[in-house]
Amino acid sequence: MPRPHVLFLLHDDAGHHEVGWTNPARLNVTGNITQLARDGIILTRHYTHYHCSPTRRSLLTGRLP
Repeated sequence: MPRPHVLFLLHDDAGHHEVGWTNPARLNVTGNITQLARDGIILTRHYTHYHCSPTRRSLLTGRLP
């Protein structure tokens, strides 16, 4: 069985309603990313730290902030 392709996009300092899959008014700005999300998996219960740097550091190191 072939391994799946994994594409991970990290868009720093983006709010929940700044992407097309949660806000249709932004679809013309994030159209290609929205299509990738709809074809794949959209994480709806993913929580981050209220500052962006601990979240980014956790992603890079695998450790909790």
